[in-house]
Amino acid sequence: MSSNVLGIGLANDLCEPGALTVIHEAYRRGLCSYLTIYLYENYTPEFLRFVRAALPPGLRYVWHAGGEFELPYADGRFADQLPRVAEVASMWSPAWATEDMIVTNFGRTREAGHPNYVQLLLTEECLDVCVRRMNEITRTSPIPFFPEVPHFYAPGPDEMHLATFFRRFVERTGAKLNFDIGHYVSYNLLRQAPMLDRIDEFPLEAVGEINTAGGMVGDAQGLTWIDDYAGPINPITVDCLRAVLPRCTALEAMYTETIGAEPWVVFHNLEILNRLFWPQVEMRTTFAERGRAWA
Repeated sequence: MSSNVLGIGLANDLCEPGALTVIHEAYRRGLCSYLTIYLYENYTPEFLRFVRAALPPGLRYVWHAGGEFELPYADGRFADQLPRVAEVASMWSPAWATEDMIVTNFGRTREAGHPNYVQLLLTEECLDVCVRRMNEITRTSPIPFFPEVPHFYAPGPDEMHLATFFRRFVERTGAKLNFDIGHYVSYNLLRQAPMLDRIDEFPLEAVGEINTAGGMVGDAQGLTWIDDYAGPINPITVDCLRAVLPRCTALEAMYTETIGAEPWVVFHNLEILNRLFWPQVEMRTTFAERGRAWA
């Protein structure tokens, strides 16, 4: 099996009651090999050290950052975030970091409420900003960074399709991506297009990780989906995964954001992902071995 494969992961709130028990059981059953961690501001160093020591030995980590990378943020300097990134690297040694390609830094206060982010603008100018910042991150970050396809909550001033934006972004940066399949679906539904519209143009060969959320639910008009972290994986999500997985030739990991859920839902979602993921990895490995034998 390729050493690049991280496997199946679980995103779970570390301060959720019973989280450690569920994580240990999922790891014991062989359902997950890594944990996607959210390191909120109210987590004290003492709490994080306690949790880190209490997690299963051998469990690996991916850090879901919360504004440290902010690719579309034109006025920010990533160098200002390096001490924070280095701190996370030292404590958790994550395989990589990920973060939605959005902006959270726009002068809001905690009391301002929603919306709590500015969605990606699919424009030439925004693409240039994201490319410039991604290249800076690649040069300086001690943790590899896989930008996540973000959620869209409203039609924007698009100059190109989401698939075109990410195709050009990858061509100019060489980045690997975290493909949130529900976010891609939501974008297309807002445009009243098929769920996987233009997927042939999206750079699936650059996808290193797939985020499936938990369940997903749609609005009454069927125009968008929102993550339902406490629910079983939506069968439509499974159908979409079956369509894209064979073309994700660099895929290293896939995870479910199952938060605030009953334990059986966590295990159910992980079981589904294992059944989908590993046959694709084995097929890819077999083809690679045959290629070496014929060379």
